[in-house]
Amino acid sequence: MRDGTKPLSRVLNDALLRCATAMPHRVVQRFIGTAVKVYKDWAKDEAYVEDVGADSAKLLWIGKKKTERVVLYVHGGAFIIPTIAGALPFWSYVKGEVAKRLGHDELGIAVFSYTLLPAGVFPTPLKQLIDAISHLEATGTSPSQLYLVGDSAGGNLILQLLAHRLRPIPSIPRSLATQRFGGIYLMSPWVDLLGMSFAPDMPYAAGDILTPSTLKSWGSIQRMYVQMLDLPQDFFKGLDAGQRILVSYGGREVLREAIKVFCERHFEGRENVRVVCDVNGVHDDPLQDFNMFGASPGGELTVAIVDWLVESMS
Repeated sequence: MRDGTKPLSRVLNDALLRCATAMPHRVVQRFIGTAVKVYKDWAKDEAYVEDVGADSAKLLWIGKKKTERVVLYVHGGAFIIPTIAGALPFWSYVKGEVAKRLGHDELGIAVFSYTLLPAGVFPTPLKQLIDAISHLEATGTSPSQLYLVGDSAGGNLILQLLAHRLRPIPSIPRSLATQRFGGIYLMSPWVDLLGMSFAPDMPYAAGDILTPSTLKSWGSIQRMYVQMLDLPQDFFKGLDAGQRILVSYGGREVLREAIKVFCERHFEGRENVRVVCDVNGVHDDPLQDFNMFGASPGGELTVAIVDWLVESMS
């Protein structure tokens, strides 16, 4: 949550992203490069890349690999763009803040790198996520100590996983995990790929980093299964009542109404689900505080994320 005043670095960052994301997705892919490249450019000598399964998915560890307690970050980018540079220092910052609060640095954070479009059509990323979770379980991470976090398309992919656990798709293997996860956090989850919730005029989202036309264009590439807004109201009824879930969205993002409707439809009344509106935030707002012009952490949503993780781990 902000007071509506952003530093110049954020104003420039948000404007540039709005222009960049409006470009053809193949141009954006060529410009940014692969997730591994983005990660290695950021991590430098501390980079540790781990192959997962036989399908070219990878885990990119932020800091030292630690498997007793793990945050698995599923990056966004419309299944088109690899993890953005700002996400890496953001989760590194969160890792440090959690360590301060808990009094020890036993948390491992891994970025899940999956196959993007055009090769990564549904259900490839879902299969790869299942492989990544199974790999972490096999190397010592209990589901109760695994925290799934995802922004935008990453949040959509986590919802795909939950949907698959409740109503399995026969052609896709189920995750080894049958118990609930330590926690699930969805930041600005992309629940409306088709733009069904978009009003003709959305003045509140004029400063968002994404436009309605960009989201519709990207969403048209994917298959209907990932259109979460179409799921019937009781779809997630079988989800473990004790599963801790945090959902956040920006009050100034295009997906605001879609996320509100989705949460009201599927999570309302659930004791362990918390939904937070970052009143003056745009899409993936906390990640935008760690941009090409520098870092300015400390927004209320970032504090809430750290608080929720610490509470989930206590």
